[in-house]
Amino acid sequence: VEGTHYYNARLAMDKVLETLKEINALQPIVLVVCGKKSAYVSKDIPDDVFRIVKFYYPSIKKLERLGDVANQEDEIFKFALTFSNIGIEEKLAALEEVLADQMIPVSSGHGDIDLIIPGVHKANGLAKLSNEWGIAPTEIAAFGDSGNDIEMLEYAGLSYAMENAQEKVKQASKEVIGSNNQEGVLEVIEQLLNN
Repeated sequence: VEGTHYYNARLAMDKVLETLKEINALQPIVLVVCGKKSAYVSKDIPDDVFRIVKFYYPSIKKLERLGDVANQEDEIFKFALTFSNIGIEEKLAALEEVLADQMIPVSSGHGDIDLIIPGVHKANGLAKLSNEWGIAPTEIAAFGDSGNDIEMLEYAGLSYAMENAQEKVKQASKEVIGSNNQEGVLEVIEQLLNN
């Protein structure tokens, strides 16, 4: 990605490989290993699924085995998993149990779960940028609908949850606005810019 690089965390490779073992036992439909240079998936991923994943991760490589990520010169910072939307809370609980404090599972909506490094979340990014640019948290607007948005919503002075957001996300925000399908974000941004 072009632009200024401000920060990224990374996992030690032994933690990456250990986490892969734990994840595979839960049999996700899709597993993406996310690195600074590229994302990685198994070569066995179906073509139609690969096209969808490539939309979100334009720089992506297929590996013979995901454990081969150890042979890539990259810094791994996240895992993205897709499960059936049914029983997602149980999957989150199972991941919390097996990964302990090694990785934090957060729902990212529609059966997707991100495994993030403890203490490294969207609020960290906002804090680093606000410090760099001299912007107070009270001057920041954030929008969210999934578990991976909670810390960011708590950090931002103006925080909005979508009407169709998870309940815990609504509780973390200062205001609930229209759903993703009702252009709630666009309406609020327009109001903020016009005031």
